[in-house]
Amino acid sequence: EYSWEVSSDNGSTWTELNSTDATDGDNSYTLTSDEVGKQLRGVVSYLDGYGTFESIVSAIEEIPSEINHAPTAITVSSSTIDENIDGGSVVAILSSADSDSSDSHTYELVEGDGDADNSAFVVQGDQLKIVGSPDFETKSSYSIRLQTQDSGGLTFEKAFTFSVNDINEPPSALTVSRSEFDENIAGGVAVASLSTEDVDAGDTFTYALVSGDGDADNSAFVVEGEQLKIVGSPDFEIKSSYSIRLQTQDSGGLTFEKAFTFSVN
Repeated sequence: EYSWEVSSDNGSTWTELNSTDATDGDNSYTLTSDEVGKQLRGVVSYLDGYGTFESIVSAIEEIPSEINHAPTAITVSSSTIDENIDGGSVVAILSSADSDSSDSHTYELVEGDGDADNSAFVVQGDQLKIVGSPDFETKSSYSIRLQTQDSGGLTFEKAFTFSVNDINEPPSALTVSRSEFDENIAGGVAVASLSTEDVDAGDTFTYALVSGDGDADNSAFVVEGEQLKIVGSPDFEIKSSYSIRLQTQDSGGLTFEKAFTFSVN
């Protein structure tokens, strides 16, 4: 059977280890902090063919004063990403927990549970970078798997989920329900309904007549809610078209403007 002995005086005296791991009779032993800086040897004991008890002692192994320990955790500095940031932007700084305080670590994306979106990122040093510009409306979260490896080659892996922040984006279009109206309608009548296109689903909008190109006839109209109303009764023979400039503003204060021409029937 196998046994294990340790020496703290450079081999002058040897003490048999009596832990369960050392006395379980197999040929392996996991070092503990108690053996750090000492010498270790294995002893094989057996009965020979004549019934005589014999033993063979292994070569002496020097136990290093420091034993490398595997990293125990990997962390990211942030788990959220703003949409519309540039591709190649840093989204998180990586760090490791390791009982070997002076150890160094390298990071990489690895295959395994939670690696669905690994291809959307790259690791450079301790920086995690997103490859393309994220869009909340297209993809609201990413799942990746990261590994940290210490200078001795020991590793730790963990999956992370990053949420994409829905950043307010400006309206992209302003439309009117119609671009013509009949002459002789009463003043104060709604001539069109206003609507907005915006990638932020559920956003709300306010409308106004604003100064700028195409605003020549703004004073002939008023906006109430989503309705564009003419102030006075139009007369084709006096004026056959009107030019106005409208603005839509979302709940976050972002705007879009456009000039419109209305024909009088």
